[in-house]
Amino acid sequence: MISKKLILRSLVVVSAGAMLFSASCKKDRVPQDDYQSTDEFYDDNADDEDTTTIDSTGGPCDIVLPKGTHVCIGAAQLEFPGGGAVTYPFQIVTAECYSIKDMILKRVPSTSGGNVLETAMEFRLRAFKNGTEVFLKTGAAYSMTTAPIGTASANMDVYYGVDNSGSNNWVNSLSPAIDAVTTITPGTNTYSLNVGQTGWVSPAMLFANAAGNTSLTLTVPGTGTGNIQTYLSFTGFKGVMKIENLASSTVPLGQPVNMVAFGKKVDNNFYMDYHSFTTTANAVMPLNMVQTTEAGVLGVLGGL
Repeated sequence: MISKKLILRSLVVVSAGAMLFSASCKKDRVPQDDYQSTDEFYDDNADDEDTTTIDSTGGPCDIVLPKGTHVCIGAAQLEFPGGGAVTYPFQIVTAECYSIKDMILKRVPSTSGGNVLETAMEFRLRAFKNGTEVFLKTGAAYSMTTAPIGTASANMDVYYGVDNSGSNNWVNSLSPAIDAVTTITPGTNTYSLNVGQTGWVSPAMLFANAAGNTSLTLTVPGTGTGNIQTYLSFTGFKGVMKIENLASSTVPLGQPVNMVAFGKKVDNNFYMDYHSFTTTANAVMPLNMVQTTEAGVLGVLGGL
């Protein structure tokens, strides 16, 4: 005959096991609607930057980069941080963003103070001597000419990319010394610039919208939704803006756009909403995030 003590011990063991199993299930349960960081997506898919060695002053100063940008820069224009002459050879490291996809993957949307710019392209040049980054001397400039990009506008200005709390912001004035040597000359289908600072630069202009700006608020279920990456690509002109944290207050009103929103959930699958619409006043728009692939996201970005 089984004793009462043995029965009680068995019940205690079963009860403890059930509690452990329950706690284990709770610990292992992962919220599948949680969006995670997309930093790896950008790092993996942005074009590699090009390194060019400049080893002498011989011949015309015309360096042609892979996407067709022409650059002229010499050692005499450069100095080490704190001063010190730069000699040949030295290297330039460059990025050419002619497409909206390139601008998105390099995380340099065409906005200035939250307002969208009409842009021709975006370009970054950095210079290095023996692995040390070197910079333009005060009052010096390098020159560049874009690849053919369509009909050039006489209204374009030179915008420089500056860091704004970890994000890029475009400005068309830096300092009297830099502004004095900064110029832009439109050709038939190109722009020629004298650039007074290394880093990001763009031939661009503020988009003048007679209807003004409005707000756009996006809604989506889930957690970690601040990690969803949302961009508006304008179809009436070349420009792209990012909507941070699902809300923006400076969206041009009455403009046709292509919107792409994408994110990666903790299940390691990508989800995306892509559609076209015309911006309306104070719109509140639900996102319909449908499962896709990394290649699917890249394909949509390539079509913007």
